[in-house]
Amino acid sequence: MKCPQENKKSIFNVLRGIVVHIFAGAIIGYFVLHPVSMYIIYDFEHRNMSFFQVLMMSFSRHHLMMAMYFALLGIVFGVLYGIYSYRITRLLDRVNTLAVTDSLTGVCNRRYFFEQLSIELERSRRYNHKTHILMIDIDDFKDYNDQHGHQQGDRMLREFAQQIKQQIRSTDMLARYGGEEFVVIMPESETEQAVHLAERLRIQIETFMRTHSQSHEQLFTISAGIAGFPDHGRDVDALLRRADIALYNAKKAGKNTICVSGQEPISVATIS
Repeated sequence: MKCPQENKKSIFNVLRGIVVHIFAGAIIGYFVLHPVSMYIIYDFEHRNMSFFQVLMMSFSRHHLMMAMYFALLGIVFGVLYGIYSYRITRLLDRVNTLAVTDSLTGVCNRRYFFEQLSIELERSRRYNHKTHILMIDIDDFKDYNDQHGHQQGDRMLREFAQQIKQQIRSTDMLARYGGEEFVVIMPESETEQAVHLAERLRIQIETFMRTHSQSHEQLFTISAGIAGFPDHGRDVDALLRRADIALYNAKKAGKNTICVSGQEPISVATIS
């Protein structure tokens, strides 16, 4: 489950759309606008002429030049309309993408997370599936911001989001909940799957930081709280509240820890 992305059309699709509009404009100009105008003129001057006679006269050299003029207008209209419609489509795609995306990390934002979680819980009720959420927090991130500045902190948040995206399933959804907190929706999952995903994320972040961090940088770890539908809550608010409490317990247990709602924090050594 991915956050909607901007629809980037290729130049081929753009040119194809413009050519279609050009062709349609030329056809309408040549076979509709010009014959109709000729019929109106001749009907006004010679009311006894039939449409067929007017149509035949419109293919004379003089009137063919007029028809080409109308076709040219149709081409101009086709080009302008094709470019305009393409720009409007791109603008709407851009607006829709910005509305659901976190501008800093590029993952889904809090608003879209709430919408999708409501949808997933409704699906879980209908099809009797379990859905879990992971609430993830970077340990001691405020100290890092205070020491190295917000620009460096923003860089690490972007890296952090990318590391999580590499570990989750294609059906999962990652969102930035706020600050240094992220959430993952895991549709059709069991508690054991959620625990193992949280542990993979914990190991991935720890390994990444040890490999890529400079000597003066703080080594990040994460803590995670897990809650699932319907065991820990049957609506969005209840599920988030239980996940938040589980995250608090993981922090309280010493950080770099995973905690399932209603259970004791899980130490690293007890996870296979």
